Amino acid sequence: GFFWVNPFYTRKKISLRARNLNSDPIKVNDKIGNPIMIGIVLVWKARDTFKAAFEVDDYIHYVEIQSEAAIRKLAGHYPYDNFDDAEAEISLRSGGEEVNHQLEAELTERLERAGIEVIEARISYLAYSSEIAGAMLRRQQATA
Repeated sequence: GFFWVNPFYTRKKISLRARNLNSDPIKVNDKIGNPIMIGIVLVWKARDTFKAAFEVDDYIHYVEIQSEAAIRKLAGHYPYDNFDDAEAEISLRSGGEEVNHQLEAELTERLERAGIEVIEARISYLAYSSEIAGAMLRRQQATA
């Protein structure tokens, strides 16, 4: 028989398996303006292959960039820690599930365009930036 193949046709495979993104800690400012280092672990998968292939150029790179943007936004909404009043507001260090839930919601909203489903997102690394770590440690010890 006769087989004809379009020479301009390319096939792109998109895995539907769950994937992990372990972001390197990045330096951002918290709500108060203190420089902190923060990193996340994101478990995600492609839910809509059409969107992953055609709505964004490179869906894996898109996940990485949007994750970094979500980290920066999250850090700007919360202080690193509450020194003066523990009941004042939620902080990144003591917020626990609420902070992680906010991170998941932000990532879900950002990654919906690319057909990506966020399975889980958690803060994996949280520390003061090296230039102020000593001063903040002394402050924590003084309030303890």
